[in-house]
Parts: sequence; structure tokens; C-alpha cells
Amino acid sequence: EVKINPKDVAAQLRITGPRAGKIVKVINHDIDGAFRALRSVVNSNNIKGDQIDQRFYLKPGKARELKTIRKNKREFMKGFKRLMEVVKDASRRGY
Repeated sequence: EVKINPKDVAAQLRITGPRAGKIVKVINHDIDGAFRALRSVVNSNNIKGDQIDQRFYLKPGKARELKTIRKNKREFMKGFKRLMEVVKDASRRGY
């Protein structure tokens, strides 16, 4: 018979709502490790970027325009990186 610990189940649940992304366990009084984990969570959730984006109201048309600009820039950079790989491969082969 396997006993399930409620604490383990609660630890595996994803936290939602306003507290999501703000809770980090401190294990064995390791404050530095907890701060590193918190910094990692904050960076992965792009909290600073969201704060900058939400600082001022953005009209829907302007938001769509910026979204399109970001998409085009991302696609351009993907193509550019692919081209640089081709050039690097060609120079490696002696062309």
C-alpha cells in the first residue's frame, strides 16, 4: 500500500493567480539558492518585460503594429542566422 503525502501533491501543483511566479521554496536555509531560483522564475516569466509593456496604455492598432514588427524582426533574424550558417559552412569548405 502506497501512502500519498498531501504536502508532496501540493508541491507539484501549479500555482495560478496573482501569487504565481512569486513563490520559491527555501531549502536548508539556503537563501542564496532561493534568490537564484526566484531570479530564474522572474526571467523565465518575463515579468520585467510585462511591467515595461503595461506601464502605459497602448491602443489596439499600435499593439497590433508592434506585434507585427516583432514577428517580422524574429523571422528576419531566423533567416539571417540560417544564411550565416550557410556562409560559415561555405567558408569552411573553401569557397
